[in-house]
Amino acid sequence: MGSVILPRELFRAGQVPATDAAGSSGGMGAAGGRYEKPGMSTAVTRVDPPESGHKIPQIQPHLEFVRINETVAIIGDSLDGLKEAVPHPVRLSAYCISRHEVTCALWNSVRGWASSHGYTDLPYMAAMSPMHPVAGVSWFDALKWCNALSEMEGRVPCYYLDAVHREVLRAGKPPISNQRVKWDAGGFRLPTEAEWEIAARGGLQGKRFPWGDEIGAADACYAGSADLDYDKSGISSERDLIDGVLAPTSSVGSYAANGFGLYDMAGNVFEWCWDGYDKYYGIQALRDHCEHAGGGNLQMPPVRDPRGSSTGDNCVLKGGSWRHHADDARCASRFELPGTIRSPHVGFRIVRRP
Repeated sequence: MGSVILPRELFRAGQVPATDAAGSSGGMGAAGGRYEKPGMSTAVTRVDPPESGHKIPQIQPHLEFVRINETVAIIGDSLDGLKEAVPHPVRLSAYCISRHEVTCALWNSVRGWASSHGYTDLPYMAAMSPMHPVAGVSWFDALKWCNALSEMEGRVPCYYLDAVHREVLRAGKPPISNQRVKWDAGGFRLPTEAEWEIAARGGLQGKRFPWGDEIGAADACYAGSADLDYDKSGISSERDLIDGVLAPTSSVGSYAANGFGLYDMAGNVFEWCWDGYDKYYGIQALRDHCEHAGGGNLQMPPVRDPRGSSTGDNCVLKGGSWRHHADDARCASRFELPGTIRSPHVGFRIVRRP
């Protein structure tokens, strides 16, 4: 694919652009009005990367993708009585997933192009620095941004207002279903929950996190909890927005990659997935087994490219965030929010066809 090159001025050390719409209505994003870069609040308790050890890679100002080959694997988790994460097999077609979460710099660069090409309601976003993940975008924002990036790159968009894929989604919050996604398009889209979880595991199976069963301060940007045996951070903290405005995230790539070379699959920001939330992942065979077969060993063929529920208003989020504890950062953990919400602990990464 062609690289998405960002304006050089977005990468000046320490520069955070002023916001013109960070607090648009209908969400939990940063407050509106002009923004001036605040100082770091001393009241913020952080789980930060160590001073030595893992070296933070130099992130290039363009999208990088990692190919995940066609695979059969288990998603879900039966460890520790995790709720609504019934392990089940899936078969995924090959796909490519972005190595990093979408950064604030990349968001604003694409948004700048989109604003003059029919995308009228994508918010301008601010972060602690341009290379921090964008935080505070809704599911609908992410869909439209994916379409904008696709069109900016000359690719066929994935999201439409109609089931015959003629009217491109560029504005508003219209009903969007599986039928209104052009799954074979060459453009960019959100990962399905199954695609996200398989990628997050990095080739491991049956583990809590992308690297194993324990988590600590050197592994991810999250809020520590002394109540979880597998949290080795030694911290019990509740984290707040910096000066009530910015998410205390880490620059993308600040922690070690997983086995697939993907960064921040645990912590930093929750990541939107395509799927509508459903207790049984929108899979009727899984529902039948759990509700009517009396539990026990699950014997079912792998589900081909599952895409979640098409009903309900809540969408799946994965991976935990800077303000959530280690149990939410687990690969199999599932969170849900309405697709219209802009919350300061939520961002996303994207996928495309190989």
